[in-house]
Amino acid sequence: MEDKPKYDFSLHTHTVDIFTNSKGEEIRIDTFQEEDYRMGLVKFKNDENGLTVTGDFGVWVFERNFIPCKGFKINKMYWSEKLIATSIREYCEYDPIQTCEAIEAIINNDLEDWGYEGEELENQKEFYEDLLNYVDDEIEYKYHAYRSLFPFDVDHDGIPYFKKGSVKLDVIFDAFEEICRRMK
Repeated sequence: MEDKPKYDFSLHTHTVDIFTNSKGEEIRIDTFQEEDYRMGLVKFKNDENGLTVTGDFGVWVFERNFIPCKGFKINKMYWSEKLIATSIREYCEYDPIQTCEAIEAIINNDLEDWGYEGEELENQKEFYEDLLNYVDDEIEYKYHAYRSLFPFDVDHDGIPYFKKGSVKLDVIFDAFEEICRRMK
């Protein structure tokens, strides 16, 4: 995933509450909130089960605790792997623009570089040009890209299908880093 835009937490206060549950286990709650204003609320709850992040950017559950430390930078791929799919919220979504760009690169350059020529080259170009008609609709695109009705051999692994990260999850990752930035 590429670098994310930084959410501005400069007007947010950061509070930390630490509790001990009946089993003697520590629960740490980090809260970002603008005073007297609920927009942009982000609350991190670390307990023995992992991390739950709630607030205006959704509910995100991770299968490990977040232990803030000064200067920590988030590895978005690592934390995305720790994300538990407990709701219908996806951590990424289909990216028709990047998919379209990749198809155009295949048509304009890659097929020849991959050694296609003659009728085989024309068949491949026709296939990819046809995919451009469906790239704006994820379901239609997947149907046309991956169905097995091709008159020639197509490597499914070579068919572009790009996803981009969730903007809301990027804000959560920004909040991780902000907690660490504010540590003394």
